[in-house]
Order: sequence, then C-alpha cells, then structure tokens
Amino acid sequence: MRILALISGGIDSPVACYLMIKMGFELEYLHFCFGKQSLEKVKSLIKVLEGRRLHVLPYNLIKKK
Repeated sequence: MRILALISGGIDSPVACYLMIKMGFELEYLHFCFGKQSLEKVKSLIKVLEGRRLHVLPYNLIKKK
C-alpha cells in the first residue's frame, strides 16, 4: 500500500517514516518547505529512508492565503 507521509527536518517524522517502511508501506513524502536549508535536510533524510518521491509545498504560498 502506498501512503503519503509528512516529513520535516526534525527527528519524529523520519522515525515514523522508517517504522512505516518496516511495516511494508511504500511511502511518498510531503514537505512544507520553509527554506533551502530545510529542503536540503529533508532530501538527505529521504535518501537514507530510500524514498521514492518528494512533494514540496513552499510554506510562503500557504501563509499568504
């Protein structure tokens, strides 16, 4: 089963993603980007998690609405 997981640059979301992968789920990731630094950190985390697809939503677009 494929699911969409929210991922940040913190520790909780990558650990949750790791556990979901171990349970057999195929993950795609959604990251609310606050800047280049947060995006680079998430990209490196996803490489470790063997992620397939990252969806990035710039936070400043959401904040305006």
